[in-house]
Amino acid sequence: MALGNRSFIAFSALLWLPFVRSITRRINQIVRVTQDISNGEFSTRLPEGRSDELGSLTSAVNQMADQLDQFIKNQRRFSGDVAHELSSPIRECKSPSVCCKMMS
Repeated sequence: MALGNRSFIAFSALLWLPFVRSITRRINQIVRVTQDISNGEFSTRLPEGRSDELGSLTSAVNQMADQLDQFIKNQRRFSGDVAHELSSPIRECKSPSVCCKMMS
């Protein structure tokens, strides 16, 4: 009887092992990509294609990365525009008298 139970457990483990490895591999991939994103690599994406819970998580991570990437691009563009707007009047001020005339 004990041998039959052990055989059943071993057989069950062999059947479940590929499934568990597939899930573990996918979770590890999601962890690596989220670590990349947290390090500022916003162009990193996960391959999509699953229709289960891990597929939903993958889509959410990719969407978050897209939104963060767009936010950073907008922030850089805004910072560049502000820097340009601030430097233009400063370049025009060649002497204190010119600056005073510009301000009045």
